[in-house]
Amino acid sequence: MKKKLRELSRLSQGDILEIGSRSGNSAEALAKNTSHTVYCIDLWDMLTPDRRKDAYTDPQNYKNFMRLVEKYPNIVPVKGDSKEIGKIWRIPLGLLFIDGDHSFEGAKSDYEYFSPYIIEGGFLAMHDYDMSGPRRVIDEIVTPSGLWADCEVAGRLFTARRVK
Repeated sequence: MKKKLRELSRLSQGDILEIGSRSGNSAEALAKNTSHTVYCIDLWDMLTPDRRKDAYTDPQNYKNFMRLVEKYPNIVPVKGDSKEIGKIWRIPLGLLFIDGDHSFEGAKSDYEYFSPYIIEGGFLAMHDYDMSGPRRVIDEIVTPSGLWADCEVAGRLFTARRVK
């Protein structure tokens, strides 16, 4: 997966958004091969009313991520809920990487809020195609939309290029 993300970030003609960064491994793969800004949205250690304490809310994740950011000045952490951030997002994107909430509703919300900002020729990547939420979004919404070409699944990563 990291190899494909590095390739897409190198090809990207605009800023990059990652939804779901955890400790920053994918963010690092995205930031290494581009001078574009890599925005990273995650709740990290935030607890919300509908979120229980688990491995994703471990404060060490945020500490690890912030340590990583020091090495890559083009990474910009955006701490918060993608559903709220999506309501005010207006930045054009060369690449959108969705790896946040893996429920159908969560993956659909991330796609609907942020994909309109992917520029023509830009890329969409969605992780965990083997999970029912992301797979349904791809199979029921993304693929039939006519907005995407070069759709492929490599392991658990779906990628496509925007044509309209």
